[in-house]
Amino acid sequence: MSHPAKILLIGSDKTLLAEMENLLRSAALTVMTMLWSDALLPSARNGVARIQANLAIVDLRALADPLDAFRRLQLLLPETPCMALASPEQELLVETALAEGAVDCMLTTPKLQARLLKRVRLLLELENASLHALTSRRRGAVSFDNAPIGLFRCTSGGMLTVVNSTMARILGVSSRELLQETLLWDWFVDREEAGRWRDVFTAQWSLYSGECWMRRADNATLWARVSIEWVVEPESGFIYGEGLLEDITEQRRVQSALRASEEKLRLIFEHAFDGISIYEELPESGSRRLLECNDRYCEMAGRSREELLTIGNTSLVHRKIGRVFTRAENLFIRQHKIPYRGFFSWIRPDGKPNVIEYSAAPIDVEGRPLTIGIDRDITDQIQAQESAMRRADHMEAINAVIGAAAAAVDARALLEHAVQALVQGLIADGAVMWTRDEIAVAGIDEAEARRWMARFDRTQASAYLIEDASSPASSGQGERWLAAPIVHEGRLFGGLMARGADVDAWPEDALALASAVGKEVGAAVERFHLFEQTLQQGRIAAVGRLAAGVAHDFNNILAVILLQTQLLELEPTLSEKSRLRLHTIAERTQYAANLVRQILDFSLKSVLNKAPVNLSLLIDEVADLLRRTFPENIQIIVENASLQGFVHGDFTMLKQALLNLALNAQDAMPEGGTLSLRVERLEGTGDSRADHHGEWLRLTVRDDGVGIPADVLPHIFEPFFTTKEVGKGVGLGLAQVYGIVKQHGGEVSAVSQPGQGAAFFIDLPAFHPEPPIAPPTLPTGPSASVRLLYVEDESLLRETFCDLLELHGYEVWPAADGEEALARYGERLAEVDLMITDLAMPGMNGVELHRELRRRLPSLRTIVLSGYPAEHHLSHHAYEGIVAWLQKPVGVATLTAQIEEALKAKA
Repeated sequence: MSHPAKILLIGSDKTLLAEMENLLRSAALTVMTMLWSDALLPSARNGVARIQANLAIVDLRALADPLDAFRRLQLLLPETPCMALASPEQELLVETALAEGAVDCMLTTPKLQARLLKRVRLLLELENASLHALTSRRRGAVSFDNAPIGLFRCTSGGMLTVVNSTMARILGVSSRELLQETLLWDWFVDREEAGRWRDVFTAQWSLYSGECWMRRADNATLWARVSIEWVVEPESGFIYGEGLLEDITEQRRVQSALRASEEKLRLIFEHAFDGISIYEELPESGSRRLLECNDRYCEMAGRSREELLTIGNTSLVHRKIGRVFTRAENLFIRQHKIPYRGFFSWIRPDGKPNVIEYSAAPIDVEGRPLTIGIDRDITDQIQAQESAMRRADHMEAINAVIGAAAAAVDARALLEHAVQALVQGLIADGAVMWTRDEIAVAGIDEAEARRWMARFDRTQASAYLIEDASSPASSGQGERWLAAPIVHEGRLFGGLMARGADVDAWPEDALALASAVGKEVGAAVERFHLFEQTLQQGRIAAVGRLAAGVAHDFNNILAVILLQTQLLELEPTLSEKSRLRLHTIAERTQYAANLVRQILDFSLKSVLNKAPVNLSLLIDEVADLLRRTFPENIQIIVENASLQGFVHGDFTMLKQALLNLALNAQDAMPEGGTLSLRVERLEGTGDSRADHHGEWLRLTVRDDGVGIPADVLPHIFEPFFTTKEVGKGVGLGLAQVYGIVKQHGGEVSAVSQPGQGAAFFIDLPAFHPEPPIAPPTLPTGPSASVRLLYVEDESLLRETFCDLLELHGYEVWPAADGEEALARYGERLAEVDLMITDLAMPGMNGVELHRELRRRLPSLRTIVLSGYPAEHHLSHHAYEGIVAWLQKPVGVATLTAQIEEALKAKA
């Protein structure tokens, strides 16, 4: 070309025109650009007609009727070849444009820029080569070797005579000569389709184009667009075909991907969790018309798609929630394409309320103002939020109860605050809360509250509802209460009941709130009870420690008096009158020792000789004794005596405890009455001990006497506390019962009402004894030549014991404490047959001395004496050689008998 070719670009897409202009100018081509549209096309007539160009590239995508515009352009440019541009979705437009005389047609795919320059050069070269046979109808489709599409010529029978290199490359043939003299139809994959092409081609003798699957030389397949046109040479009349072959596999893949993407969008649209709708805005009427919606949208509306399309303007069946946009705001949103959101509720045919959160975006499609909306049903979230707020109110009510429990000084103050918090948390119109001794009401009087309480079910373990349609309330409907037990760790203290003005407004977790309040109040009541119990036990423990200290010293004094009396009784010259006086002294000393024993029992310092005890036999023996000793106006009854229940304890001590209770009951029935003794199991009841597991047994001593006043009841187990006249009691009977039961690991309690008698309960852990084993027969040995090591820090008591033991034939080695025993006798301790030691001594105590000697003398046996020996020492040290624990004062007969038993066991 001697002069640069001129290219005319016509279209409405400024961006695309600019990109093509830059590309063509970079190839030294002269480019002219003209903007047009449906509206501008008539006014461009004169300007277009004056333009002379070698090639016109026309963008047909944005025109309402692209073919009509193309025809009109060809009339304006009759001598200028035109190449059309179309979108991938306009496949039919491509074929029609070619049929209308376009020299070529390209799709606006991402590869357009890469292929455009080659295609333009090809068309320009075809024009310069003056291949009028091909370009007369195709306007620019010329055959040369470097064309970007395959070009061929064939006979009327379809034999290829001329092909270019591009066609050979498309079909995978190494050179174009190998394609020549092959049939075009042989390169079709489908033979039937090839036959149809051949038949149509030979029958029509005109232009024919289409798409088909073709094979390559390597048997790979490709999707090709083929166009064939018959050409008749004017001079010779020879008829041949000229055609184009283009590999459109990638285009079809893109189209397939687009179709798949469209299918995905369709599936998302149809099956989305949210409702999706498309509306056309109608500015002239200010309304809108529904064009399309998915199933979820219909489900939220409660109507079918046909109903919604019939309604059209669905805002007519909405309830707006929140602010409504003004007409000006709507216009502003539409003009500036501003997304917006809000809330509404459907007016559903079934009356079901819901809350919809919507978001919408205005768009324009082909000049039509549309709106795409996405609606989400948030009814469940709103209800959950409301429920959470109600739960928050409940938590505040529970916190108020907890605060009341922390601040209350007694159960009464606790109940008064808690019942107010309950009414507030439940929005109730009345409530009552009670324990065994207290009652608090809110919104009702106490008489009404007790009528409610009569309907309370004590067997319920958690909150429940009570309904009574037959008992009308003030609202004219049946009464309905929310009730819950006041409990702690399975123990029932009372209950609570509330009645709501609007019971249906109570949330589902109202039962949980009532149960929580009942448990919290129950725990607080238990804390008050334990606090009172702790105070009482603290007072008793303090008195017990004082009594134990006094008893220890008093026991040593009594031991000296008793032993000295026994020594004097051995004097042969003693007169009978003096002997009787000594006997009186010994008798009163023993009485004093018994009082000390009661003190030690209370202070948990006495020694227990434990063995399996059958409680039925115990109460039978006590009942027999009482029937023989009590006056006839007191009837003794034994209940459930056949129960075989065992405890591990001291039969004599437990008998003493029952006798003490019986004597108190006798004093409470001066005019006579009934005293009952009962044994029972406590399995699975609310009275089972909270601090122990397993089976428990209960001894009950009940009378129908005068009863115990409420102000006296908390003090009855305190030592020296008595309501009897001076000289009729020292106040140690019940204190001794308390100590005996505690030493057995049990609990003792009492209930009483003045004038209605009293009941005392002794709860003891059950014991399952093993079958008894017969003890072995021990040989009897002489007591002569027996050496005893006697250790006692009280000098007078030590001297008295030594004298008595020597009178009975024993050799006694005395020592004031453990250090003196070790230092004084040293290696000679190996000759000792038995050690007798006091427990409490300064420095090394009796147990420590025994351990030291046991390391030297593994066979040593020891008897321990104590003013308050603790029973746990016996069980802990018996296997170490401590053969006996004796409580002071000890008579010489008891001591010598224990010595002989220990010596026999040693033998």
